[in-house]
Amino acid sequence: MTNRLSVRELITRLHDLCQAGGFHAVFLTDHEGLPLATVAPGRDVDADAAFLALLHRAVQQVRRMLHLEQLDEMSLVDGAGTRIVCRYLPTGEQSVFLVVIGPVERPYRRLTNRFLREITARRP
Repeated sequence: MTNRLSVRELITRLHDLCQAGGFHAVFLTDHEGLPLATVAPGRDVDADAAFLALLHRAVQQVRRMLHLEQLDEMSLVDGAGTRIVCRYLPTGEQSVFLVVIGPVERPYRRLTNRFLREITARRP
């Protein structure tokens, strides 16, 4: 019996996170920035995939340039009131990133912490 989340369970939890936070989109990416699971209603999937890969490279570059051993979170806010949050989750040999896009006034940390705890608890 495995303790891992199925893809269906993971997408359901991402959808719940997106809805509970009032976010525009939520992504889970692999260690290279490639999407593992996505909840992004009405968004361009190809453009989002390119954006996620670019965001991942930027996070890694910031980490290296600032000599940070591990970067837990990075948040970007644009002038139009959109926040992009990238949360890092080490998962053994490879890491995953949780990326949340939503209105700047929406709180995100408690919801993303809970989501990350849930998927961490379900790892083998």
